[in-house]
Amino acid sequence: MMDTIKDFRGQYKFLSNFYSPCPVTYDGMTYQSTEHAYQAAKFTDKKLRIMIQKEETPAGSKKTAHKLEVEGNRRDDWNDIKIDVMSGLVTQKFMRYDDLKTKLINTGTARLIEGNTWHDNIWGDCSCPRCVGITGQNHLGKILMQVRKDIIILTLKELIGSTRECTPEEKLEREKELETMSYEDLWKKFGLEP
Repeated sequence: MMDTIKDFRGQYKFLSNFYSPCPVTYDGMTYQSTEHAYQAAKFTDKKLRIMIQKEETPAGSKKTAHKLEVEGNRRDDWNDIKIDVMSGLVTQKFMRYDDLKTKLINTGTARLIEGNTWHDNIWGDCSCPRCVGITGQNHLGKILMQVRKDIIILTLKELIGSTRECTPEEKLEREKELETMSYEDLWKKFGLEP
C-alpha cells in the first residue's frame, strides 16, 4: 500500500507554498515564496503586486492579498487561471532548486495531501470537525505529485538520451512509453526504491 504524506510541516515543510526563502518569478517579478507569487498573481496592477512582494512572510502576503480581494481588486479571470498559475509556480520551485527536487523525489510514491484545519478543500483536504465528510480536491497535492513524476520522467529521458546504443526512433519510443507509465510503474521498471 502506498504511503500518504498529509502534513506539509516539519520534515515536509518544503512541500508547502509557505516554504521560504525560496525565490520564484512570476510575470517578470521575483517573490520570496510560491505563496507570495501566487497571491500577487491575483492582481494585474503592478502596485498591488509590489505590496504583496514586500511582505516579510508568506502569511503576510496572503493576508494582504485577502484585504485587496475584499476591496474588489482581484482580476476577473482568476478562477479560470489559478490552478495553472499554481502549477507553474510549484513546477518552477522544484525545477529551480536541486535540493528541493531531491527531497520531492525522495517522497517516493507517497500520496501527497495538503492536510489542513482551516477549511481549504480546494488546495488540500481539511480535517476539522466542520469539514467531516467532505473530501478535499487537493489540487496542491495533485500538482506536487505531477511535478514529482515530471522530474522523474525528465531524468530518465536524459539517461535515455545519453545511451549510445539506441537509435533516434528507439529513443522516441522509449520516451513516449515513459510518459504513459504510472509513477509507481516507473519506479518498478527502473528498479528504484521509492
